[in-house]
Amino acid sequence: MGTPATALLVSILFAITGSYYLVRTLIGFSWPDRISNLAHVPMSIVMVAMPWPWVSVFPTILQITVFTLAALWYAFLVLFRSTAPSDPYGHHTSTSVLRYHGAMMAAMVWMAVAMSASAPVETDEPGMSMSMPAGSGWTSMTGSAPWGIAISTGLGALFAIAAAWLIVRLILLAVGRLGEVSAVRVLDATASLLMASGMSIALLALMTGSQ
Repeated sequence: MGTPATALLVSILFAITGSYYLVRTLIGFSWPDRISNLAHVPMSIVMVAMPWPWVSVFPTILQITVFTLAALWYAFLVLFRSTAPSDPYGHHTSTSVLRYHGAMMAAMVWMAVAMSASAPVETDEPGMSMSMPAGSGWTSMTGSAPWGIAISTGLGALFAIAAAWLIVRLILLAVGRLGEVSAVRVLDATASLLMASGMSIALLALMTGSQ
């Protein structure tokens, strides 16, 4: 699970993003915009609970199904966004941003898969072992394998880079280098920064740090 501090930080970040994207879903500029924002709500709920092994929100198969569908939704927008316009502020109109959000949903699928296997745990009885329930913590037979750690580390690094870019984007927005400055554009960029930071911490500090 990493440290209690990192687990709590991840939960706080995604509690903020979940609340924000729920509001953005309710006041979306179009149905594609509402669906795109709605995809981040279950993601945030799962991420709030995921650092705490005693909290069970969604079954693993449900997580995989929901986030796979969300990734496919963003892929659909990349391919057919001319027939599925989004909000006028550009949060879900850029092809690169849509691909980024799709990659984030794919990362959620990876975390669900990585946590789904049970890991053998030694007991006090000689020669005896038992298995923890599937998805009972941040480590698993899949997530703790060398290749699994490599995937989590790579994804965590990518989200750290994304967070750095979003900081630059917020600065450019503030100085008017990205066109019209609006509250929605600033809030969307801030929410994206919080999500990228939370994903990076979850993958680097929690998924790999507890191995």
